[in-house]
Formats: sequence, structure tokens, C-alpha cells
Amino acid sequence: MKIKFFLLLLPMFFAVFEVSFSQQLTVSQQFNVLEKTRRRMIPDVEQPSLHVAPVIYYKPATVLLNLYDTVSEVIYWRRNFTDQFLETWSDSRMYPASRIFGFIQDSVYFRSTPFHDYHIFVPQIFTGQINLYYTRYIQNLGEIRMISKDAKNPDYHNSMIVTGDVPRRYANEFTYFVTFPWDTLKMVRVTRKSLGDFSKTYLRAYPDAYKEAGKYEKSSTSRILGYVLLPVAVIGTAAFLMVEGNPKYFIGIGAGALVAYVSVKIFLKPKMLDPEGMIGIISKCR
Repeated sequence: MKIKFFLLLLPMFFAVFEVSFSQQLTVSQQFNVLEKTRRRMIPDVEQPSLHVAPVIYYKPATVLLNLYDTVSEVIYWRRNFTDQFLETWSDSRMYPASRIFGFIQDSVYFRSTPFHDYHIFVPQIFTGQINLYYTRYIQNLGEIRMISKDAKNPDYHNSMIVTGDVPRRYANEFTYFVTFPWDTLKMVRVTRKSLGDFSKTYLRAYPDAYKEAGKYEKSSTSRILGYVLLPVAVIGTAAFLMVEGNPKYFIGIGAGALVAYVSVKIFLKPKMLDPEGMIGIISKCR
């Protein structure tokens, strides 16, 4: 299966400083951006069939070829590809994320960035001294390889991602990208698991942001209970039962251990780092 890609020849590097494409956003405007990006989930397009043509909604956008050159197009953002791209309505021209800087659509600024084995577009959800972008979990159930027929780019290839219903445990899994004023082209990746290292490396100069980030880390009490006290309690209980051998102790101690374990997991579980929470952290960097 083949698809023709019209690829653009772009500069090999960009300037050190990023051009500001949007003004400072108020808190209400930032959450409006989140609502816009969340409503982009259209099942027929996110889970395309190879036999039924999905309904596609093309909208006007400004395509950022690089930091200085832009073009106005009516496009649709193809997300279910390893190299996401913008498809134009007029001539089916394609702008891959790996070849352009980003785009602006519906007053939302999207930046292109590598992400694991993909190239994706991520919406900007906070604009300030430090800029914030995010993406959801990308489900990949398989890939269908697409080969370029463009004579100028014979080695380029892309793959369609086969998707399905996202499991509940991944429904609220987000990855964030942060840019700092001293190097606005570098996208620093952040997840809830890496937030501790990120805050120690980048947020110590912002006490309020560093304190806010601490609310989403696993507490020392939780780590002690999870990795020290609970194993010790289990070993001690096992030794006690081997000595006493009374069946009544098995039921009572087993039930108590189960309640204690569930309580630790529930009450000492760190907060979920959703986009609103990450905005709360970055907004305190001042």
C-alpha cells in the first residue's frame, strides 16, 4: 500500500530564540485551549477503517514552515501516523511534523516535536516565561507502512497507526513538554514519574513552583511503608504464624494486612498530574 507525499525542503536548523506566536493567555483562556484540544477526538477519524472513508473536517490554519516562513492552508491534522502530518484540502499536499515547525489553528498554537519513535504536534496550553505543551497517551496496536512516491524524497516513509479503545489505565496518562527562555527550541519532556527529577533540575530557582510540584510526588512516608514496613510486617507475620500455627491468626492477621495495604495505596497515592495541575506548577515559575 503506497501513498504519495509532497515534501517540503526546509532549512536544516533554526534560530536560537523562538518567535512568540501568541500573546499572554489568561487562566480562562488556557483552560479554553484544553477544551478545544480535548474535543478534537473524532472516533471515525481516530480509528480509521481501510474500507470506509471517514468524515474529515478541514479547517483554515497557518502552517509554520520554520521560524520565519508561513503559509495559509485549509488542512486536517492526521494524528494516527508515526510521523503526524497536515493534509491540505485543495491539493492533498502533506506537511509532516518531522519537516515543519508547527501550525496555528482555532487560535491554538501547535509545535512539532519528536516523541519516542514518533514525530507529533503538541498544543501549547500555557504561555509565559516558561511555555508548556502536552500530549495524551498514544495507543499503537500495529502499523501499516506507507512508502513515498515523491522522486525528490525516495527514502521517506511513514506508517499508519492502528488504534482502538484506550485502556482505562492509560486514559489519563499525559506527557508534557516545557521550553525555557534560554533555549526555546529544546523541548524538555516531563511525566508524573519524571516530575521529581525535573523539579530538582529546573524548578529550584522557582520556590513556589518547586513546592507545588512536590504535591504530585510520592511521599517519603509512602515509600517507607511500601518498601520497608510492609515487607518487614509480612516476614514477621509469616514467622509468627509458623511458630503458633493457629488458624485463627491466619484470618485476623491476613485481613488486617490486606486492609493496611489497600489503605496505603489509596490514601498515600500521589495526585494525578493532569494538564490543569501541570499548568498550576508552571504558572508559578516567576
